[in-house]
Amino acid sequence: MTLLAQHLTRSGMKEIVWQQQPWAALWVVCKDGSCVALTYLRDQDVIGWHRHSFGGADVKAISATAIPAAEHDRLWLAIERRIGGSSKRHIEYLADEFWPEPASAKDAAFFVDCGLAYDGWNGDPGKTLALAGGPPWTVGQSKTLAAAGHTPFGVQDVGRVYRFRREGEVWPAVSVMVQFVQDAATALVTLLDDIPASLQGTAVAWWGRAVTEVGGLQHLEGETVQLLADGATHPDRTVLDGTVALDRPSVVVQAGLAYESRLETLDLEAGAADGTAMARPRRIHRAAVRLFGSLGCEIGYEPGLLEEVPFRGATTPMGSSPALFTGDKLVNFPKGWDRAAHVLVRQRQPLPLTVVAIAPRLTTNDG
Repeated sequence: MTLLAQHLTRSGMKEIVWQQQPWAALWVVCKDGSCVALTYLRDQDVIGWHRHSFGGADVKAISATAIPAAEHDRLWLAIERRIGGSSKRHIEYLADEFWPEPASAKDAAFFVDCGLAYDGWNGDPGKTLALAGGPPWTVGQSKTLAAAGHTPFGVQDVGRVYRFRREGEVWPAVSVMVQFVQDAATALVTLLDDIPASLQGTAVAWWGRAVTEVGGLQHLEGETVQLLADGATHPDRTVLDGTVALDRPSVVVQAGLAYESRLETLDLEAGAADGTAMARPRRIHRAAVRLFGSLGCEIGYEPGLLEEVPFRGATTPMGSSPALFTGDKLVNFPKGWDRAAHVLVRQRQPLPLTVVAIAPRLTTNDG
């Protein structure tokens, strides 16, 4: 299987692990601390190697194993990296395949290394919140927030933001801020958004507590972490006392070490008028890239010559993150003539990216 990719395991194989589900992949920990994998679906003629790098400094894969989980095999890894000037080892597992429900949801996307997540959405349908009061239900109005089946409020909730959404709807959610706590089940709030009629005076189980900081990150003390807050990218933060502060109140937050994903084609051979195009001057002037459930990426020729793919449209509300995109993106290449021709797709944000196809438009100099 390594006949056409011998360079990937040149240092020698230290450990081999087979993960049958969901990807049918052979994972290899190499003696130099690198990690590679082989996707192997013989009946579909799919045999492909891929490298896997990890976030952080001086990172090495020490060991790996695959343990059966509820619906698939879960890959577990022992990873060593330098944190705070010394080597630390952590046991980590590969996050489950990201299939948002509904398809537009991205708040649960987990694309950071050695990270943790905070999820403040209520998971108990027996614990509801209801907004009570008369019209108008517009920004700045004061209403009463009443709990049923639980007593969530305390003095620590003053200034806290609560969010609500209708069942089956992800974003946008509507928000209120606690101004005064009357008792453990009742609070006076100010509306931060207009409240739709379906949420006025209705007991809602889809509610969440927003936070302005997340903790539990002592294992990354002093490291710069990448954040995804309510499905939108957030400025990087440095972990101090196991905690990072947020720019905005958020209900779902992922925090961890950043990593870079790359997909690069081999040298493209499109032929020439009198034979092969190999070693002839060629120019890719445009490329169409078909994406599935993706957001945030760059496409081009090499790291210094990449175009950021636009995802925000004229109808995307300012202050909100664009929806996941499925379809074709057409990108112009800022690259002139060269004797090599390839396409590079790069993702550096903690967001999903699935490339289905790449269709470059290429001109070959036949002279």
